[in-house]
Amino acid sequence: MGGMGNRPTRPGSENTSNTTNTTSSKGIKAGCDEVSTSAALNITGGTVTVNSTGHAVHSTGDCTVTDNAVITLSSNQKGIQAHGVLTVSGGTLEVTTSTEGLESKGNMYLQGGNITVYA
Repeated sequence: MGGMGNRPTRPGSENTSNTTNTTSSKGIKAGCDEVSTSAALNITGGTVTVNSTGHAVHSTGDCTVTDNAVITLSSNQKGIQAHGVLTVSGGTLEVTTSTEGLESKGNMYLQGGNITVYA
């Protein structure tokens, strides 16, 4: 059974993708770090809870949180990292544990919603 270091992998959670052979500790990841393309990640509703040893949410492009999304993140690294623009314009975003709560390598727009970050 696969895993990272001493971390066990839950049954049925093995990476079966044919696009990469690398392992990631990121909770939610859009895009591929090894390729010079970017991918956007949009969370527009629902309830998302991530407890990650890496970045909780990572996008090689833009990242957007809107509408009625309820997001709770705990990370040993970054709560949300966007290599493009990071926009929060609605919903509830709580980063309970992180070294950096929110990071954007582009612009960051906090235009609404309820945001709580502990870093």
